[in-house]
Amino acid sequence: MHANYHYIVQKMRKFIISCIMFALAIVTLSSCLSNTEYSYYDDVAITGFSVGTLNRYLHTTGNSGNDSVVKTTVSCSSYKFHIDHAKRAIWNSDSLPFGIDASKVVCTLSTKNSASAGWKSWTSDSLTTYSSTDSIDFTKPREFYVYNTNGNAYRVYTISVNVHQEKGDSCIWTMVANGNQEVASLTAMKALSLEDNVYLFGVAGTTPKVYTSTITDGQNWTELATTPALSAEAYKNIVLKEDAFFCLSDGKLLTSTDAQNWTEVSEPSLKSLVAATTAHLYGISEEGKMMASADNGLTWVEEELDSDASLLPTEDLSYACHTLKTNTGAEKVVLIGNRSLEQYPNDTTAVVWTKIDEYKMGSRNHAWSYVTQNDDNSHKAPRAKNWQVVSYDNPNFKAVCGEGIGNNKAALNQIYQSGDEGITWIKDSVMVMPKGIAATNNSFAMTTDKNNSVWIICGGTGQVWKVRFNRLVWKKEQEVFE
Repeated sequence: MHANYHYIVQKMRKFIISCIMFALAIVTLSSCLSNTEYSYYDDVAITGFSVGTLNRYLHTTGNSGNDSVVKTTVSCSSYKFHIDHAKRAIWNSDSLPFGIDASKVVCTLSTKNSASAGWKSWTSDSLTTYSSTDSIDFTKPREFYVYNTNGNAYRVYTISVNVHQEKGDSCIWTMVANGNQEVASLTAMKALSLEDNVYLFGVAGTTPKVYTSTITDGQNWTELATTPALSAEAYKNIVLKEDAFFCLSDGKLLTSTDAQNWTEVSEPSLKSLVAATTAHLYGISEEGKMMASADNGLTWVEEELDSDASLLPTEDLSYACHTLKTNTGAEKVVLIGNRSLEQYPNDTTAVVWTKIDEYKMGSRNHAWSYVTQNDDNSHKAPRAKNWQVVSYDNPNFKAVCGEGIGNNKAALNQIYQSGDEGITWIKDSVMVMPKGIAATNNSFAMTTDKNNSVWIICGGTGQVWKVRFNRLVWKKEQEVFE
């Protein structure tokens, strides 16, 4: 009996010790797992958002004239989404392409500290757990709830997936005036835009005229009485340099900031004033040389040409310039026109010259470059009257011209585009000539304004037309936040 008692006690002691050791092991293991696998946090945020490949539907018109819808897919992963944590808003400032189906968007969402996320219904308070494989309707802003791992706090973000509602290169002409008497009376003209106004310089018969209209109007034109009076040929020799007009009138170089009150600068020996950049005025001398002024017309020096000066245009001149995207402090100038019909009756193309004008300190002076009219260029600028060229949608130039010289091209028959700095001039397939446009053969003007509109102003009929690419006026949203 006594021996059995000690045996039982010894067995019970070993069992108790074993249970204690097992319990300690469980506690130790649980502690280790808690420290390495299950960390809980109070803070919560969405740290990234992007979209993937999405469907795009575009309407198209076939050769038969029937409309159809074409479905394609577009990778949209490169579109950046901005996160404003203060406002708890997420959006893309560069909208997705026109036609993207925002009703079925597969998105990638990342959160801080592995927080869980869900998106809220538009019709109730129910939440759907976010999954990177689900397609979500983002046709309007959607609320996303993000919960911390402790389960005691959450944040709500409003996510907007912006899609362009109009085609970027879509452009529809608007006739803002028809039969305007002031415009219709002009037998020759040139248009320039400065700040909030368009200025129209020209002649009615042999009488010089200057009219102005706001860039938001175009229907109503006010005549300006210039002091001193400009010559009948002055409209051919007016350029715009930054915020001032310069004009060659009766051998005198004049300048004005309002096109009405003019101040004499100098009496240069120039036959014509042909172009202006940020840094220089350019003119052709009485001797047929290209001249430049770096001091707003006070002094002039001869420019270097890479070809013979006899190739410079003398009639129907027009110029345009824009900043170079590849070089800061540099502009590209394109000068187009014709040589004298009497001296060069066999010319079949217009004459085009270009120049890179650098104005940073220490920059080199580049020579004017003649655009050689090679036989393999099937898109040469035709010889035509009244060339009008503008810079639009940099680095592109756009132009119109009057009736052909030595060819049967009609006035205003198309809009030309040059995307290679004046070498080729192709028929623009996007910005096409508006239907119903009418002007006398060589009395019309073309210009652009600060709102990225292109203007065509027509003598004889008094029509005024405006157009612009939608994408050039899309609002640039804030992208950087403190």
